[in-house]
Amino acid sequence: MKKKVNLLQYCFLLILVIPLLSNCTNEKDDPKPVVDCSKSGLLINVDNIEAASGCASSDASVSVSAEGGEGEITFSIDNGAFQSSGTFSNLSAGNFTITAKDDNGCEVSTEVPVGVEGATLAISSVSVTVAGCEDSNGQLSVTAAGDGIILYKLNEGSFQASSTFSGLTAGIYTVTIKDDTDCEVSSQKKVLNGTSYEQQVKEIIMTNCAISGCHNGDNGSDRNWTVFSNVQNKAARIKELTQDGTMPLTGSITEEEKALIACWVDDGALDN
Repeated sequence: MKKKVNLLQYCFLLILVIPLLSNCTNEKDDPKPVVDCSKSGLLINVDNIEAASGCASSDASVSVSAEGGEGEITFSIDNGAFQSSGTFSNLSAGNFTITAKDDNGCEVSTEVPVGVEGATLAISSVSVTVAGCEDSNGQLSVTAAGDGIILYKLNEGSFQASSTFSGLTAGIYTVTIKDDTDCEVSSQKKVLNGTSYEQQVKEIIMTNCAISGCHNGDNGSDRNWTVFSNVQNKAARIKELTQDGTMPLTGSITEEEKALIACWVDDGALDN
């Protein structure tokens, strides 16, 4: 009878322990082979820009091509869906961000200004100040040229004389300018949290995850989170598991540490 009880206890322990260990060793939770996108050689070439025929017209177009990268290259404009063609039509005047992506998921972006025939209105630049993780210190400052007085608005707000928008949280914003001809030009910009991997996130990962028996290389070189590219490759999964409390396997991290990981991932898991 005593042996039977011990066997039951052993089986019960296995039921508890195996799911926990899977967080370190289960293949579905661990990174795919790492691709170093900095070596992809992916570039965007702007081949042609057709200006809009009038202030209210949506007949402008942009054509781009790409070189480098691996496999098929697809293109996106202003965070829209990717497509095989590098031509974007039916555009109004504005500044557009075009992104190229290869089969490895490597991406590169460029900003393309599209004007109005015969008009001088244009957004020269938009400087961006980071918001801070879960904070609202973001700022957009617009430099523009046009005829007469230029007015500025953010998203669907009202036009204003000031070219600066403050108190912004992290996110994507559309800035629009208007001059005395009533022409309008828009540009989309992303305000980042500004969270640094090297200064704010790395220590959390090294202390709690890149430990013996887990993500320190014991379970394979591609699961070694002392290597930044491995962490970057699996950033979204790290965010998911730390936010729901599944990671770290032993111990816990604070709400502030969870927020820093999430903010860094939301910024694009940058090598910063």
